Amino acid sequence: MINKCIETDLSLFFERFPHLRDRIELLWGTPQGSKAINDLILDSRQGARAGFPKEYLDTLMALCHEHETKFPEFTDEMSGFELDKETVGRQTRKIF
Repeated sequence: MINKCIETDLSLFFERFPHLRDRIELLWGTPQGSKAINDLILDSRQGARAGFPKEYLDTLMALCHEHETKFPEFTDEMSGFELDKETVGRQTRKIF
């Protein structure tokens, strides 16, 4: 069941990446939630994984924005930056 406090539609994202559901829902609304979402978006493995397809990256970006809007007190150093799509594409976390 998708966390009812999350407004971003994650149904297709969780269909494709079911292993991320518990982590996102468990950390939603916590300081660790901001970091977890940013860690999914930004490459922290020096290009060792393929990254999310654009439509799923867009969903993560929307989720990140929603979390930062609802819980600004948990916004960490990596969030809040205005990144253009080219920059995000280069920084996308490589997951497969």
